[in-house]
Amino acid sequence: MGTISSKLRLLLLLLGLSGCAIGNHQQYAGVAPDLTLKATHSVAVVVIDSRPYVVSGDKDPDFVGLQRAGFGNPFDVTTVSHKPLASDIADDIVTALKNRNIQSAAVVVKPGTSASDALKAATAAGKDRGLIVDLREWKSDTYTNTALKFDVQATVCDAGGKQLATVARQGDQDLGGSIMDPPGHAKEAVPPAFKQAMESLLNAPEIVAALQ
Repeated sequence: MGTISSKLRLLLLLLGLSGCAIGNHQQYAGVAPDLTLKATHSVAVVVIDSRPYVVSGDKDPDFVGLQRAGFGNPFDVTTVSHKPLASDIADDIVTALKNRNIQSAAVVVKPGTSASDALKAATAAGKDRGLIVDLREWKSDTYTNTALKFDVQATVCDAGGKQLATVARQGDQDLGGSIMDPPGHAKEAVPPAFKQAMESLLNAPEIVAALQ
């Protein structure tokens, strides 16, 4: 009888996980990193979504990860804003720069834009510096625990397009989890991890020196 009860509880848990796996979103808009930068140069911000599954069209630009149902089957998680992830990140960086009293503006480019074309877009904006962030990987994956995998590169160029610095950050993190509410845990855990990753990238001494 106890065995049947345990199996029933497991089945109910799996069914519950299946029900809460659909239609989830994670917050990226409004999660601006805290920067150490002190500069007088204006900055054009370009974020390229180079994630291969977005460039190929397999995933939409607002895709940020997977939420797995009771039997491990995956469902897409998207941005709360419904905007492309690259747009949310660009807006966050612009906000972070403005918080440091640095004039800045986002420059929109399509997923898969080449590095050379992104450089041209940055210099065409007419700012003193271009900050190009290449989103080569960014995806969370949640079953009961949440994993976050990312590979992001930042490049700074001057007004003439000369590259001044390039820094990359990669991560494959276990953000913990929840048996009862995995999506809820992911919604709480991912934004701070995103903020921390962006701060590590943009506060790198090479990037700070190139923007100043």
